[in-house]
Amino acid sequence: MLKSVSLHVEEAKKSIVKLGKDHAASDVQVAALGVKVTKHGNEIRGARASSTKVAGCEKNISSALQVCGLLMDRVEAIEAKANAQPAVVSSGGVKLGGLDARVAVLETNTKKPLTIHQPISIDNGRWTFNGAHGAEEWLKNGGVDDTKALPFEAGSLVADPVFHWGQANSDGVVTKAEFQAEEVHQTKTARTAISSLLASAGQSVYPADLMGNRGSTGLGVGGTMSKISSYDMFNRGDGSTGVYDVTLKGLAQLRTVETIRITDDLRDFPELRRLALFMFEYSNNFLIDLLRWVDTNYSNMLVNMAVTNKDEKATCWKLQLVMFRTVWEVLWEQRLTAKHAYSLKPFRGLVTSFHASLKTHVVMGEFRKHMFSEHP
Repeated sequence: MLKSVSLHVEEAKKSIVKLGKDHAASDVQVAALGVKVTKHGNEIRGARASSTKVAGCEKNISSALQVCGLLMDRVEAIEAKANAQPAVVSSGGVKLGGLDARVAVLETNTKKPLTIHQPISIDNGRWTFNGAHGAEEWLKNGGVDDTKALPFEAGSLVADPVFHWGQANSDGVVTKAEFQAEEVHQTKTARTAISSLLASAGQSVYPADLMGNRGSTGLGVGGTMSKISSYDMFNRGDGSTGVYDVTLKGLAQLRTVETIRITDDLRDFPELRRLALFMFEYSNNFLIDLLRWVDTNYSNMLVNMAVTNKDEKATCWKLQLVMFRTVWEVLWEQRLTAKHAYSLKPFRGLVTSFHASLKTHVVMGEFRKHMFSEHP
């Protein structure tokens, strides 16, 4: 089936090239081509859902899906050109766009978030929880008194990947004014710096340090994740200054610091401590795997699609950003239930955040299991 679809894709590519050179292309031609590419994009996704291996196929399903994504983006660009006044097409080809539409396509392949009643298994059944109620009972059995103030930081037990990303990307400098502001904030809110960082992370779909202009929802300059709008900003190739290397280094340092802090903070709660250390380590490794996948998958995309010129490389990176952004959006579906946990009473807030982190852990496990090649 995939071979047949691949042939259709190749036909669509040839048609697009021909149509891109035809300055008098009609709306009917463009619309027909759009239907054709969309149809076979759906067929590829259908094949992908039914099997991850197709014997005798030269290209794997994931690559075919990426090709279809680029084709659909190209169709949108050509359609816009056909609807506009005739203009000369440069030898560089048609400008690619429409990447926001790809987000919607990718999101349709995700599962619905886990409910508060669904059972959760951590580390192949080492820890099991019967939904949110089971998480609450586990905390109580572990020694947490629901009638008193929490004797430890919620951030010691709750493993939130956005929280950990933010910690890893701290520049390591705290001015006197910043420290004093933290002290005033803690007095006013009765929340420590760690608790405030966790509460802040809980409001964000993406890591805040990757965000750009809040007035835009697009990708690239002035938009979401504008700090990595180009591959050179993500990985500068010098081993030290790009987001890739800075975050990897920060995560390595965070492992040492947080392991000590969590161990000390939960010293009187041995079972909580064991799970907290496991989930922190897992979240840390998830972020490392995610970064390496982004870098490797982009490089493989260039090779598999024989991309050489600057514009095509930029388009491939934009597609990679769509996939990267969608990973965070899928995680957000699980993390969302803890968005206002900071405003609840201490124990109830802990239960809410803890249960959300358990759900997020399950999804992170699915991503790692498939090396981010398909949505959980």
